[in-house]
Amino acid sequence: MWPVLCKLIQELQMLAELSPSSKSLSHALSLLHLQVQEAMLTGESVPVSKHLHAAPPAASLGDRRCMCYSATAVVSGQAQGVVVATGDSAEIGQINKMVNTVGDSPLQRWWPSLRVLC
Repeated sequence: MWPVLCKLIQELQMLAELSPSSKSLSHALSLLHLQVQEAMLTGESVPVSKHLHAAPPAASLGDRRCMCYSATAVVSGQAQGVVVATGDSAEIGQINKMVNTVGDSPLQRWWPSLRVLC
């Protein structure tokens, strides 16, 4: 895996086995038969082929074939990408924020009353 010391926005990075930041491939210098496993974000069970063509702004997450997202794995190929998001700004960070803002589940609300009964 390529060591990543600094993930600055607009920094050019080689894509490694596990992507530590979201990258745009539309401004990349090179891309060679890149396939990325995005199951964590999209639920797709097969790797997705990537290309350099920019996606329309309204494209869904799975249709943005010019992006390589944080927490996705490069299965095959090579590419360089420009970092566009890290941490909470990346797609996985947005999911993390949504999960953490959800209130107690029905089980969590019911649990204290269960202990009283036992």
